[in-house]
Amino acid sequence: AGATALASTDTLVLATLPKGTVILGGMVKLLKAEGAAGTIDLGITGSLTLFANDFDCNTTVNTIVGSTSASALTAATNVVMTVNTNSMDVCRVLLSIIVVDVMANPGSIPNAT
Repeated sequence: AGATALASTDTLVLATLPKGTVILGGMVKLLKAEGAAGTIDLGITGSLTLFANDFDCNTTVNTIVGSTSASALTAATNVVMTVNTNSMDVCRVLLSIIVVDVMANPGSIPNAT
């Protein structure tokens, strides 16, 4: 997902995780600094800061913030980014999420024979 410029309080939906997914944790890495003050939150609908709260987009490139907060999703849920301060158009971040689909149809998993 991307946008040419995001203003303060804009929210961008990055992905949708299906019902029955368990989030084991996530990490945010700064790939390109904004060049001016700016922070973002990264999380899911209902827990907007699950992965990062006030992540500094103008810090040292390759800064990593991690979260081990597990969450079981009982409905399809959006992964979202919210801009907290200032408009941003340069910053780039990488969000990595570890998930398990515990509601997968067992018939779709091949047998190891």
